[in-house]
Amino acid sequence: MNTVYDELSNLIELLHENRESFSEDYNLALEELKCKADASGKICQIVDFEKYAQVYFNPVACEYFDTTNDELNRLGFKYVFKYLHPENFSIIKTHISYFNEPKNYDRMLSHLYYVNTRHGWRWLYNCTKVATYTKDGKAKYLFVIGIDISDMLDGKGKFQKLRKNIAFIEDNGAYFEQLTLREKEILKYIIEEKTSHDIADLLQISNTTVDTHRNNIIKKLRVKSSVGLVKYAVMFDLIWYRNAC
Repeated sequence: MNTVYDELSNLIELLHENRESFSEDYNLALEELKCKADASGKICQIVDFEKYAQVYFNPVACEYFDTTNDELNRLGFKYVFKYLHPENFSIIKTHISYFNEPKNYDRMLSHLYYVNTRHGWRWLYNCTKVATYTKDGKAKYLFVIGIDISDMLDGKGKFQKLRKNIAFIEDNGAYFEQLTLREKEILKYIIEEKTSHDIADLLQISNTTVDTHRNNIIKKLRVKSSVGLVKYAVMFDLIWYRNAC
């Protein structure tokens, strides 16, 4: 689930290098976003926030929703009412209000949706973030990455636990994004109970530098103990990432 968050964060970071160009040429921005979406193996959508409508699904999303981009663009804003369950319609207003606020442009909105797919009604977990901007600095295109989590929700207890995890990511994602790549790397070693000396040897840096990074991590994440650091590591897949490397 948290790989969705990481993939979207990394993608947006790359796009920001061309923010000015994309603000001047919306077609250029859209084509670049389409390329990014097509390269992903997850369910990706591009939303034109000025029109409040999805304008592109990558092949994975087209297959998942059993639709085409021609149909998507023909229906425009109305398409959302075709696949979103009526009980989720209030989410539309939530998204519009959230991304109308400039303070949220650098933040990610994650949510659970009950959607109509090729295989019937399924649970979809999406992360959404502003990808490009208008000429006057407002949100233009939103990039959405999602995964089907229906198999994870086969019991009420699992559902409640997942909702709590998502809430933690939503509330603390902005703090986690402040960490540099080096700080994330050191955080992985900290939760493995490695000492500053161990980390210094592994990364070929001084003990003082490690301690400085450690203090910065604690300040940025606003935690008071190692328990808080471990919770961040679990929620944002740092433990899994370290073991996979």
